This record gives sequence, C-alpha cells and structure tokens, in this order.
Amino acid sequence: MASITGMNGAGKSAILDAITWALFGQARKPTLIRSKTKSDRETVINDDANTCEVSLTFRIGQNTYLVDRAMDRGGAIRLQFKQITRDGENDLRGKSTPETDQAIEKELGFTYEVFASSSFITQGDSARFMEAKPKERREILAQILQLDKYTSCKEIADSRLKSLKEETSAQKALLEDKSKISEKIPQIESDLAQAEYDLNSAERQWEECRKNLESLRKNLSLSEAKRKTLEETKARAAKLERELGETADSIAELDGRISQYRKLLENESQVNLGFEKLGQKRRELEKLTEKEARVSALERAKTQAQAKIDIKAKELETRLVQLSTQIDESLKAQTMLEGLQKEAGRLTEEKARIIKIKEEKHSWDLSIQQVKNALAGAEKKFTEQQARLEKTTKLAGVEKASEIDSTLGKIDELQSGIPALEEEIASIKKSISDAEGKKATANAEIDHLEKEIQVLGEGETGKCPLCGQELPSGGSAKLVEEKRAKIGECKISLQDINEKIDPIKQSLASAEKKLDLAKQSVGKIPLLEQAMSISSESEQISQELEEKRKSFEEVQRGFLLFEETNGLTLKQEAQILAQYEAISKQLTLTAEKASKIENLKEQEASLQKEFISKSFAKEELELVEKTKKEIEAEGFDQMELSQVKKAVSELEPFAHQKTELEVAKASLAGATEQSETAKKRFSSINNEIAESQKLLLEFGDAEREYQEAIQKTGTEEQREKLLQKQRDQMFSGRNVLTKSLEDAKRALEESSQIQEKLVTLEKDQRIFERVKEMFGIDGIPSRVLQGVAPQLEEIANSVLQRISQGHTGSESLRMEIKLERESKDKSLSTLDVILTDGQTARPYELFSGGERFRADFAIRLALSKLLAQRAGAKLQTLVVDEGFGTQDSEGIKRLVEAINEMSSDFEKILVVSHVEEMRNSFERKILVTRDDDGSHFEVV
Repeated sequence: MASITGMNGAGKSAILDAITWALFGQARKPTLIRSKTKSDRETVINDDANTCEVSLTFRIGQNTYLVDRAMDRGGAIRLQFKQITRDGENDLRGKSTPETDQAIEKELGFTYEVFASSSFITQGDSARFMEAKPKERREILAQILQLDKYTSCKEIADSRLKSLKEETSAQKALLEDKSKISEKIPQIESDLAQAEYDLNSAERQWEECRKNLESLRKNLSLSEAKRKTLEETKARAAKLERELGETADSIAELDGRISQYRKLLENESQVNLGFEKLGQKRRELEKLTEKEARVSALERAKTQAQAKIDIKAKELETRLVQLSTQIDESLKAQTMLEGLQKEAGRLTEEKARIIKIKEEKHSWDLSIQQVKNALAGAEKKFTEQQARLEKTTKLAGVEKASEIDSTLGKIDELQSGIPALEEEIASIKKSISDAEGKKATANAEIDHLEKEIQVLGEGETGKCPLCGQELPSGGSAKLVEEKRAKIGECKISLQDINEKIDPIKQSLASAEKKLDLAKQSVGKIPLLEQAMSISSESEQISQELEEKRKSFEEVQRGFLLFEETNGLTLKQEAQILAQYEAISKQLTLTAEKASKIENLKEQEASLQKEFISKSFAKEELELVEKTKKEIEAEGFDQMELSQVKKAVSELEPFAHQKTELEVAKASLAGATEQSETAKKRFSSINNEIAESQKLLLEFGDAEREYQEAIQKTGTEEQREKLLQKQRDQMFSGRNVLTKSLEDAKRALEESSQIQEKLVTLEKDQRIFERVKEMFGIDGIPSRVLQGVAPQLEEIANSVLQRISQGHTGSESLRMEIKLERESKDKSLSTLDVILTDGQTARPYELFSGGERFRADFAIRLALSKLLAQRAGAKLQTLVVDEGFGTQDSEGIKRLVEAINEMSSDFEKILVVSHVEEMRNSFERKILVTRDDDGSHFEVV
C-alpha cells in the first residue's frame, strides 16, 4: 500500500491517466478516449512538447511485461508490447495497433471498462452512483457488472428466432402450395383415364384411315398405269400417222425418179456422142490455156523488169538533186562555222557558271532541310513532352506544373495524418456501437415496461401478477403510472442518445471522407513525381528547341543572301541551256556539212556517169530483151483460144446428161426395189393405226378414272393428317397429365417432408424463445443483480460500520439495497439505496457531507471489492482517488482502516490525496511535485 501525495494541480491523477493510457490507449476522462482527435491529442500531450510517451512495466503472476506507447501531434502512434524473461524479450505485438491492444487485453484478462470500474475509485465517482436515480443506478451497476453481454446473446437469439419464424412462414406457404397441388391428384387421375380412352379411340380411327388410304393409293397406281398406256397409245398413233404420210411422200418421190431414169436411158446414144465431142474440145482448150499462162508469165516478167528500170532511173535522178542541194548547204556551212564556234564558247562558260551556282544552292537546300528536320523533331519532342506533362498533371489533379512541389508538401502532411484518422474512425465507430447498444437496451426496457403495464392492467386490486405481493390501495394503477413515468424517462434517454449519435455519425462520415481524400492524394505521389521528372526534361528540350530555331534562322538568312546574289542567273538557266543545246547541235551539223563537200562532189560526178551509161539497170535490160524473144517463140493466138472456149461451153450440157445417165443406170433397180418396200410398209402402218384405234376406244375413260383416284386419295390423305394431328395432340395431353400426376405425387411426398421440417422449426422456435427469455432483462441479468445486491449491501455496511465508528450520530448508519419493479409486468428495473440512522430512514440529501461521503465511499469500495472477487485473481491493484477533505481525523483513520481491509483482495493499493493525515497513514509514499519543467515524482 502506498499514497500518492502532492499539492493540488501537481499531477497526481496524471500518473493514473498515464497507466490507463499505456495499457489501453485511454485516459479516465471521456474526452481522452483513445486520444484520436486533435483536441484529445492536445490534451494528452504537454503544451511544451510534440510527443507523449509512457513506458510501463507490470507483473501478472510470475510473468513480467513491458508496454511502451507513444503518440505525436500528427496522430502517429507507436506501440510496443513485450514479455520480459530471463532469456531476453518476447515481442507480443500484433500487425496493427488495434491488434496489439487486443493482445494486451488478452494477457491482462480484462478490458478498460472492467479495470476502470473495479480498480479505480476516482474523485466524485462514488457520489455519482449514490446521487443517481434508482433506474440510472441499476443501469450503472449493470454496466459495471458487464451485463450487456447478455443483451448481445438476446439479440443473437432474437435474430435466430426471426430467421426461424421467417423460414417457418416460408415453409407453411410452401406446404400450402404443395397441398393445393396434391389435392388435384383424383381429378388428374380421372382426366388421365379419359385421355387414355380418347387416345386409344383416336389411334383406331387413324389406323383405319391409313388402311383405306393404302387401298386408294393402290387404285391410284392402277389408274396411273392405264393413263400412261393411253398416253403411249396416243403418241404411237400420232407417230404412225406421221410415218404413213412420210411413206406416201417417199413412194411418190421414188416413182418420179424411176420415170426420169427411164426417160434418160431412151436418149443414151445421142448423149454419148455429144460427150465425146466435149472431151476433144476440153483437151484443145487445156493446151491453149497452158500456152496462154506461159505467155502471161513472160509478159509479167518483162513488165516487172521495165518497172525496176524506171524506178532505179528515178531514184538516181532524186539522188543527184539531193547531192546538189547538200553541196550548196555545205558551202553555206563553211561560211557560218566560225561565228557559231565563238557563240558556243561563250555559252559553255555560262553553263559552267550555272552548274557551280546550282551546286551551291543544293548545298544550301541540304543545310536548310537538315536544320528544318532537326527543328521539327525538337518541336515534336517538345509537344509530346508537354502533352505527357499535361496528362500526368491532370491525372495527379494539378492544374499547373508549378503547383507540383506545393501539392507534394500537402500530400506529405495528409499521409502523416492517415494513422491518426484511422484511429479516430475506429474510436468514433466504437462510440456509435456503444450508443446503439444503449438504444437497444432502452428500447428493450420500454418494451419490457409496456408488457408489465399490460400484465398489471388498470385499477385492479389483490396480488401483483409480477412479484406475487399484495398491491397497495388503489390497485395496480399506481404501479402502472410509475412504469409509464419510467417509459417516459427511457424515451427521453432515447431522444438524448439519438441527438448525440447523429453528430457522431456526421463526424464519422467527415473523418472517413477525409481518410478517403488523404489516401487518394497519397496514391497520386508517383504521378506527381513523374510529372516533376517530365517537367525537368521539358525545360531541357525547350532549351534545345530554342537553339534549333536560332540555327534555322541563321541558315535562312544565309540562303536569302545567296538567292539575292545568284537568283537572276538561276532564273535564266533554262534559257541559257536551251541556247547552248541549240548552238551545240547547229555547230555539229554545220561542221559535218562543211567537212562533206568534196565527198559530195565526187558522188555527184559518179552518179551522172552511171545515169548516162544506164549501167544502173543492166540485168533488167537484158531480161526485157530475153522475154520478148520467148513470147514470139510461143506463137500464141488469142482468137483461137476464144473459139475453143465457145465450143466447150456449147457442149457442156452433155457432161451433166452423161452423169445423170450413169446415175440412172446404177439407181433404177434400187429405186424400183425401194418403191415396192415403201408400199408394203404403207399397208403395214395402216394396220397398226387400226389396232391403236381399238386400244384408244378401250382406255378412253382412263384419264377420268385417274383424276377421280387423285381426288379421293388427296381427300383421304388430308383426313389421315387431321386424325394424326388429333392423335398427337391427345398423346401430348396424356403426357402433360402424366407429368402433372407425377408432380402432384411428388408434392404430396414433399408435403410430408415439409411437415416434419415444420415440427423441427417449431421446436427450435420454442428453444430460442426460452433462450431469449433467459437472456432478457427478466432472465439471467435480473438473477445476477438479485445475487449481487445482498453481497454489495453486506460489504458496504461492513465498510460503513468501520469508517463510522467514533462519529456521534453516525455509528448506527446503515444502508439497504433493494431491487424493485415499477409495475407488475416490468422487470427489476430500479435499484434503491436506503440510508437509515438507527430506526429512521432519511433521504440521502438530508445527511451531512461527512456522512454522505462515508456512504459514497463505502458503496464504491464495496463495488471494487465485489468486482475484484468476480473478476478473479488478475485484478490485483486498487486506486483510490477521492477527496478526503470533508473527513476529520477520526474519519480519516476509519477510512484508512477500511482501505487496509481491502488488502486481502488487492495486492497493491494506491491512495491519491493531498490531505496530510491521509498520506502519513501509509509507510510508502509517492511524492508528486510541479515546477516550470513540469511534474516530477519520487518514492519516499
């Protein structure tokens, strides 16, 4: 046991806050829970510091642990949790701060709420319990005892019960559907039997129709065969008629030919004589024709030779004229040659100068193109780089490249604040969860009170239906009124919770929005860094581009100067070159003409000599003379040839008659035989035509019978299709009914399964109804409170008796703790603490300050002892941070004795006080002082 002493404001309570903050990340003040928000951090961290750090070593049983928790103003938290052993240290940290917090709570075996409620008696904590209303007092005790876990169990049971009811409702609806289906089984079976009967009847009709159709098709085949025979007979008769006509024509033609052959044979001698004369004249004509052909050939050869002579003479004359002209031109060329040579020399110099200027221009063109290409490449590179920069800055959410540095600075600030935002969100969510739990408790309390009001009824007398005790005068009306008043209080509490929870939710939404924005901004860091790199590259490219532009402008200026100097010469290039080409050609031609004059004169003299002697056509002249002699030698007479041709023409008909005579001799016998054969065939055809006429009479009705058979067969085929369709429809209907019957029977089986399932579901519902009742406010929580109340009363009175000794008038101070119902249908919803002085019960407010303090301290010390006993051996520390200024020396002595009695339940007890007598009552003291450098403590 030890006392923590010091002047007011020295920082005594800060030591306790440091312990809870190190272990749980929470100080004892509500505003310091988890220290997430900026204002909370500013409260935890000293004004003159930027960080807060607590290192705490503690022991549980034989194990020693170290917790080191630190936080800066940006909200960044560092948390270490280790187990210290002889061999070193074991790191017990989780992957995150919340996981490490859970690991610490697991090793401790209790949460912050249990630790703060059982191990800490803080200033004003005792009075708040005693001064609270009965209903609030009960709720405080329930929270201290952590009875809200039963509410969670009840909610789980409620959820499961709701699911079971929904499933039961669904199964009942399904059972109703299945029952409706299964009820149709008799009707379906009856319809199926009728469908089977109708199907069998349709099958019989269809089979009969098919047999009749088969018979009609056979008759149709026979009718078709007769019709085919009739058509073949008609075709044969028509063919015979045509053949009869052709045969008659053949007979007439043969008889005419026979008559002609016989007439020719009668003039045979005359024809033979004329044919002999024709042969003689033809032979004469052949000889004369041969002689005529030879003479004609000789005449053509003579004419051709003479023509060649004339052509060569003409060519020679033309050549002489041309040579004369060329000689004149050569004489003129000799005169022009010297002037042309001087002009050609001048133009050659001009041409060489133009070539040199063009080479210089080509060099300038290459230089301009190279510089222009380099400039275009640099401009393209700069444009692409600017586009990349614009795209990257746009993706990063920056309008200008100049804003990148400032944006990165802002993002760094946001990134450093992300852990604090995450911690803040977790804290807000926990607050919302706690508020929702309180709402659920208040709603459950209202429901419970309303049920109790319903059970109690209005104005009844007799025993209370809730507790079985006698009702006071006036019946249950007073209890109902009290419970309605409590309902009003619950609703006010609900309203207060709702008013508080909305701002908290808004804070959560705002914090989550800030966190999302911060994470989005942090995600843009690579893009911003890339944009900075691109911006730097763009500046270098811009410098290169400016250099390229200057180079291009210098080259352009040089080229313009060159064009000013040589532009006129280049414009005259085509004219000068054309003149040069013309002079060159003219000079060449003139030189050639001047050099040929002697040769031309020699050619002219030679040709004149040849023309006079006619030696140019010697062979042709010889051929003309030779052909003249050969023509004379032939002795050809054109008159004789004409007479022979006339005689042949007059005798030519005898050749035709001779041919006809030979044909008549050869064909007469055959024609006579063919005529006889044709006459026999003519008679035979007449007989065949007569037979065909008989067949046509016999099968005259075949076409009509065939058409009737087609009509009957078609009608029957339509009937067969209709019957088949009806039969298929009945078959399909029978199948549908069969399927419906199977479905109905299956539905009947499923109905039995569903009924079994419903039995199970209803059983489960009863179980969870019971579970809900057990974990409800009238269940285990009420039983726990009923068990705790007597223990709490006993411990509190024991402490109260000890600390009240020596105080006149307070030695008989006692307290009674009662759990009461507001009405018959309500649970144990209030906790009353009745103080008595001897036999007189007085309101708490009418007792003196010292008496109230002793009562407050006794109940709070009793709560700590009770909770320590319920929590087990791990809760080994008790801290008493109460104001003892209202107590005299005797009271302080009794308080110290009461605290000493608690040493059996707590291994360590710390008493925080600035009262001299209190701090001197303990052997060990922790002295806390404060100076300009802050608070300091030492163990004395």
